[in-house]
Amino acid sequence: MSIQVACKCGKHFKVKEHLAGKAVRCPECKSPLRVPEADAAPAKSSAVKPAGKHAKSGGDDAPNIMAALARYEEAQKRKQKSFEDEAAYKAEQNKLIESYDQLTGRGKTEADKKAEAEGKKKRPTEELPKKRTLVVKIADAFGAVMSNLFVKYVLLATVLGGGTYGSVKLVQFLTHGVERQIEPQMNKEARVRLLLKEVRQDVDAERWREADGKLKEIAELDPKLTEINRDYKRCREAVDKALGPAKP
Repeated sequence: MSIQVACKCGKHFKVKEHLAGKAVRCPECKSPLRVPEADAAPAKSSAVKPAGKHAKSGGDDAPNIMAALARYEEAQKRKQKSFEDEAAYKAEQNKLIESYDQLTGRGKTEADKKAEAEGKKKRPTEELPKKRTLVVKIADAFGAVMSNLFVKYVLLATVLGGGTYGSVKLVQFLTHGVERQIEPQMNKEARVRLLLKEVRQDVDAERWREADGKLKEIAELDPKLTEINRDYKRCREAVDKALGPAKP
């Protein structure tokens, strides 16, 4: 006599009677199952077994869910604590940076920079003595000449006489006096520039003798200039053409 066995996978098969109450494997899904007793209904034994197993597994799921919730809450607490620790670390770091910037002067705000700039503007500065210009030197020399008592008498006599010749001589005297006062104070380069300017004017006015004398003076002051300066060469050629070549 054989016993009818039903597996949970839906397979129905028969086994021999001597296997009643023993465990066998389903030929379809290979899962173990117990053969019911000979007097028990096959469907009942096979149906009750899975139901009991499912109920047991359902009862075990409740503690697992609670444990998972507990672990999740613990992870959230650790995460929140790490955020708080990081914020406190950043705040402490910012304080250290601000203290260092204040000590080195690099952490100044715009208001501090503006106040410091205004303080520098209000600070009195020491004025350096102004360098005397050529005009000032000429004015000083003219004043020195005019302060001479002899010049005053000559000027007075010329004004009273009203002669044209005296006026011309007076102007020449004053001009040469100013030049004599200025010459010691002028350096060589300034003197050469002044002479070149006067030479150009003399050449344009065809005052060849005056231009020749000034060209010779330029050659004595700066011999190299006679070879490279175009104005000097042009004026020299014009004077030589008018008076003849200059004697060495």
